[in-house]
Amino acid sequence: MPFLSLKYKEEEGEFVSYNNIENYDSLVKEEDLKYLVYYLDFKLILCSICNLRINKEYLKGHIFKHLSLDIKYKERDTKASIFFSLLNSLELESLSNSLDLIINFKEFKTKFLILKELDIIPLYKCLTCSSLYKSKQNIRRHNTLDHKTSNFNPYYIVIKGQSLKLNRYFFEISLKEKDIQQGSISNSKATSLDINSSISNIKSSIFNNLEEAKNAFLFNFK
Repeated sequence: MPFLSLKYKEEEGEFVSYNNIENYDSLVKEEDLKYLVYYLDFKLILCSICNLRINKEYLKGHIFKHLSLDIKYKERDTKASIFFSLLNSLELESLSNSLDLIINFKEFKTKFLILKELDIIPLYKCLTCSSLYKSKQNIRRHNTLDHKTSNFNPYYIVIKGQSLKLNRYFFEISLKEKDIQQGSISNSKATSLDINSSISNIKSSIFNNLEEAKNAFLFNFK
């Protein structure tokens, strides 16, 4: 099937394909939209080429962008309009609502959720409120402004996650052993070294704080 629609099947514990668009197969060729994936459970369309979620208002333009350049402009525009009219019938949610659906899905159905069309990236997770950030600078600012605590104390860990939009709408992922063995995370920018480093930093920070307290105590009693 050129355009892949997926829904979660609890009996099998995975997403399975289904066709919910009338006359789709007669109008769309195999190569036309194979890069798009629709997740019914999260009501979103992902592009496996761009590794991003596609806004409904930009869907036609996105389809047009990926059509073959060998086709004349007018024909490309016509095809994009036809494909858009088909996909426009799909139920889509806003980014924030789709993110909420993903988080609820992870909580009540399976924590082992990876959207294979998206990159796996390292994220900084706040130890106080579990907020996720892509850079150390942002989580440092969050810790200072929102929690008003010292950045010298351990306040984050590095985890693996994904995002529905560049630098926004993050969610944490958990990996099954078979996913690691089968190379499902080969494109991951987050390695075990990142996580081990973050744990090491926390231990180091705790040790340094204890040393500082010890030295201050000894200084006062000289």
